[in-house]
Amino acid sequence: MKQSIKVFITNIDDFNNIELNKYIKNLSVYLQRDISRYKRYEDRLRSLLGKLLLQKIIDMLQLNITLHDMKYNEFKKPYFESEFCFNISHSNKYVVCAISYEDVGIDIEEIKEINLNDFKSVIDKSELEQIENSKDKYREFYKVWTAKEALLKLEGKGFFEEEKVTLLDNKLFFKEKEYWYETFDYDNYLFSISSKKKKKIETVYLNSNDILNISTR
Repeated sequence: MKQSIKVFITNIDDFNNIELNKYIKNLSVYLQRDISRYKRYEDRLRSLLGKLLLQKIIDMLQLNITLHDMKYNEFKKPYFESEFCFNISHSNKYVVCAISYEDVGIDIEEIKEINLNDFKSVIDKSELEQIENSKDKYREFYKVWTAKEALLKLEGKGFFEEEKVTLLDNKLFFKEKEYWYETFDYDNYLFSISSKKKKKIETVYLNSNDILNISTR
């Protein structure tokens, strides 16, 4: 696994009206507050599933850590004080978690029609031309968007970072450094993964029976 990134995927439709509080109460106070800030059931479910998915991965890998060991940087990016790196994203019905032994970022988005003019402040002119000239401009937009967001999540700053990420000739650039990324189609969704160097990608789908059978350490 040292030379690869694994992406674990789950679908919230697999979790039919689960008792959220039954699982939330086993989390740290910080994680409970993170989930409770969402008002809608579906949003709280996505947030919870990201955390349960991560705990399931930790159990599967038999790592000597739990969610209670999670730390946060100044931009609230979660991490563990170990080689194990992860990043979580969700959009509509899918929750994904990428894991690696080097910094990794992932972003997933549902492909849907949008007004591209609303994003001109965060999309460069060359990128906008690339999108407009594409046969499928919405798919191309989400390819650009998820790739840039994945890199910013890798760096742990999200859109707090003032310096822009640039996508040029299928390469990502940030602060004069080149980063690797790859984009995948998945059931009318796109997800992009970014890391500092190219890696093999493996995907694993986990259903509710897999995820809810987790440790309560």
